[in-house]
Amino acid sequence: MIMEHDQEKLLDEASAVVKEQARYMKKAIDTDNLREALKHGSNMICELRTSLLSPKNYYELYMLVFHELQHLSAFFSDRSRHHRKMSELYESVQHAGNILPRLYLLITVGASYIKSKEAPACDILRDMTELCKGVQHPMRGLFLRFYLTQMCKDKLPDVGSDYEREGGGTLDDAFAFLLTNFTESARLWVRLQHQGSSRERQRREKERHDLRVLVGSTLVRMAQLDGMSVEFYKEEALPRLLEQVIGCRDGMAQQYLLDCIIQVFSDECHLQTLDIFLQACLSVQPSVDLKGIFVNLLNRLANFVQSEPESVPPEVDIFSLFSRYISDLQDRYLSSLSNASSSHPDASLNSSGGNQDMNNVFNSSSSSQSGGGGGGAPADLTSLLELQMSFLSFTLTLFPGRMDYVDQILSSTLQLLSRCASSSSSAGGGGGSGKRPLSPAGAEAVVEILSSPLRSFSLSVLEIEHFPALMRFLDFPTRKQGKTDENRQRKETPEARRRYSRGDIEKER
Repeated sequence: MIMEHDQEKLLDEASAVVKEQARYMKKAIDTDNLREALKHGSNMICELRTSLLSPKNYYELYMLVFHELQHLSAFFSDRSRHHRKMSELYESVQHAGNILPRLYLLITVGASYIKSKEAPACDILRDMTELCKGVQHPMRGLFLRFYLTQMCKDKLPDVGSDYEREGGGTLDDAFAFLLTNFTESARLWVRLQHQGSSRERQRREKERHDLRVLVGSTLVRMAQLDGMSVEFYKEEALPRLLEQVIGCRDGMAQQYLLDCIIQVFSDECHLQTLDIFLQACLSVQPSVDLKGIFVNLLNRLANFVQSEPESVPPEVDIFSLFSRYISDLQDRYLSSLSNASSSHPDASLNSSGGNQDMNNVFNSSSSSQSGGGGGGAPADLTSLLELQMSFLSFTLTLFPGRMDYVDQILSSTLQLLSRCASSSSSAGGGGGSGKRPLSPAGAEAVVEILSSPLRSFSLSVLEIEHFPALMRFLDFPTRKQGKTDENRQRKETPEARRRYSRGDIEKER
């Protein structure tokens, strides 16, 4: 591992070479000397061949090179200065000695070639995409793909663009270019985790996380396509994206890319593909935090539907879809918990022979979820309770009068806690009462699940069938606080003030 001060020294040295070669390159451009401009441009790009810089410092060096290459791009676009056909120029840069500067120059010329419209955009895009496969080093290849996206993002044969006309290509060509670039970028990004020794894995994972934007930028551009209609997204884009996301079999990549899909594509697209997306979430790696993904999607759809309630298609039952897939998550989690208890019958016994805290049992079993073939789930009981809390907030916001929906969520939460308590009691030999104290965060989530309908329905909350049973899962101090909140809520209504007698207060004490 190269120390930080050595990294700074390496970056300074490489940056000095880039600036020097860029100065010579711009002098050659000023005199319209194509040969010298290409030579110094190639020398400048050669600094990106290094394997010594950290991803953060490599990014700084890349941005310096990118800025200087824009001068070369402007020169290539002005045919009156270099007096060469774009096809000849495109061929000539492919004779550069080293593959990395060759491909950077190829992309720089290729972008100008597309802009000139001397050849169909789709053909040049396809050629550059294939040639970029020649760089398989994870970091160098990832930045090369990023450069390809940056240089060509405004030169795609999108619907209505200048590059679509006169046989330049179609929306399918533009999407194919972006999808291929996304697929290759994601694959290179995943491979970054295998660079270096196993002792540096934690540092490498942090650095890999910092480079996620290089992959996500392609999704951003894909979402910006004018031809990205809801129908195209549903039939073409999303299924192929999800195929790549699930196929990468890497938890960090799946976590980020699913979140990225939620953020960059339109709300209308998400509403029409909710079933497809949620189904795919159940196929990711166990390390993926599905609670975070579900909550992000819930929040985004809640904001959209609140502002445009008429935009929800009549055939899309948002509540039922989320309810079904959240139940699936709970079932998978509880199944893995049962398997863990069967495999390790003494796992829940402490040194004194008693039962562990129920939530600790769940935490210890989270790593034993089924198989390497996927099946992500929230990591512990608290995550599942927090997911139910978010789903309840979503439901109360969009369906304020549906007490039956609220009762379904309370019933689901009650089943979760009951089965967890039963599993914990069985694992401990059946000697406990079956009700173990929740963690503070878990108890807080249950309190919020109980308090939310109380704030919305006031006294009517007593008509919800599973409300009292769920409250019994709280320990006495927490339950007492919840009761105090309930009493306060009662007294806040005009009708309750009239009926709330001293005898009622004494009774509830």
